[in-house]
Amino acid sequence: MIIRKAQLQDFQEILQMNKDLFIFEKAFSYAYDENWPFSQPGQDYFTKRLTHENSIFYIAERDEKIIGYILAYVDNHAVRTVNPICVIENTYVKEGFRGNGVGNLLIEKVKSECKERSAKVLRVQTYTDNKSAMNFYQKHGLKPLLTTLESVL
Repeated sequence: MIIRKAQLQDFQEILQMNKDLFIFEKAFSYAYDENWPFSQPGQDYFTKRLTHENSIFYIAERDEKIIGYILAYVDNHAVRTVNPICVIENTYVKEGFRGNGVGNLLIEKVKSECKERSAKVLRVQTYTDNKSAMNFYQKHGLKPLLTTLESVL
């Protein structure tokens, strides 16, 4: 298995994995539009993330097939006294490859690059009911800090 920087040639596969992520996360939230990744705003978002200097975007590949990705973004937040902050925006490993260390390699690559970019904080959001994600991120040193409350009106 190799971990490499995402490239524009990976674009369609990234969009599909993000759609698969949204389908998976529907178990935890009603709000995901699984068609968003292939919409124009979704494509614009991923194009920007693939090309922006503040992005950290890696692909996991086995036998020349993409099996997962991680996308993070490093930026200063004006309201924070500790900067820059690296926010993991998306992480996905395809079914059949989970539990084999793929996610570990991806997050360690992001953490390493965050340090190279002098990021002071690593942040990610996940659903509290998504126990596997909660356990995964906590295993990598992230701790629950903020709770978001939501209600359908």
